[in-house]
Formats: sequence, structure tokens, C-alpha cells
Amino acid sequence: MIDNSKIDRSHTQSGETCLLSSYAVAGNYFTGQAIREYFYSYYIEFKGDFDFQYDEMDFYKEQGKHINNTCSKNQKSGYCCLLDLYLQSSQLTFAKDRDTFFAESIAFNPNGLICQGRFKDNMISTLLKDKKAILGAFINNKCPRLQGHPFSKLTFHSILIYATSNGFYFHDTNLPLFDQKLPDDFYNYPEIGDMILYIKH
Repeated sequence: MIDNSKIDRSHTQSGETCLLSSYAVAGNYFTGQAIREYFYSYYIEFKGDFDFQYDEMDFYKEQGKHINNTCSKNQKSGYCCLLDLYLQSSQLTFAKDRDTFFAESIAFNPNGLICQGRFKDNMISTLLKDKKAILGAFINNKCPRLQGHPFSKLTFHSILIYATSNGFYFHDTNLPLFDQKLPDDFYNYPEIGDMILYIKH
């Protein structure tokens, strides 16, 4: 489990930056690197694609467009593009991430049993409780959601799920001040699509 008082709640995403925003919040939690450093490092990594000088607030809007276009061009999901950054980027921000925490694409069955990767055959709920771990989850739009459903206001959006001594919660970079509680069987929700598991070394 994690100490959710240490989640950086100062960052509200701009435009379509939920992918890098959610990754940066997880990275900040484990490494202490400022969230803005992730956006600047992204700019430097792909500087050849941009015909303008870096401006923090303006770039937030451009970054979301760029990663979405990159995913479409390479026929990859957003989380695959994030993992490429984590695994391959030469920028010091992402190099420190690799030195500090492990990141891997995972999937689990309707009972919450992880069925691929290093942590195969572990229950996701147990892993989040027992390890310093955060789950990045992309919420899709598979089925209609009733009012009061935890994901009722989320459509095609990246969030972070974590455990505390009080249960499971999710962090939304659109509403960073107010994390919402999840049921213990959150893994049953069919809206959860692609996932990345972040675990501190």
C-alpha cells in the first residue's frame, strides 16, 4: 500500500494529457521528481517533432495531441507508448524511474488474478496492499454506467488505483484533490482496459 498523503495533488491535467499526467504522478510519488520535469523530458525526447520553443503551459496541450498521434501512427495503445518511454528514453527523468520502480503491462481475470508478466498468479488486490505499488488503468466506455458508479464520469481516461489501510482509491488528474473510494472487488469492473503496474524496487 502507499501513503496517499504523499500524492502530488497540485497537477491538474490540461487537454488530453491524462496518459503522461497519470504516469508523472506515479513517477513523482516514487522518485520525488517534479511532474513538470516529465513534460519537459517528453519535449526533449521528441524535440524533432515540435517546431516551437518549450513553454510549460502551452506544451501541455500539444503533448496530449502528440502522444495520441504517435500511438495512432505506430498502432499502439497509449500505455504501450508510456512503457516505451519508461524502457527506452535516454532522458534522465525516465532513467531515474527505471532505477527506482518497475513498470509492466498487466492483465487480470474477473477474479483479480494477474494472468501475465512478472507477477502472474498474484491477486491484484493483495499486491496493491502488500507492496508499494500503484496501478495505472485506462477506463474505456464498454458499457453504460449508472449514477453513483465510481467511473460514471470517466470516458477513455487514464487513472491511478492504489491501496491504503482504509481500502482502495483512484486518483484522477482532472480532479486531483478528491480521490474516490473503490469497492474491494474493483477488478470486476469491465470498464478497466489496459493497465500498467508500478512497483517500487
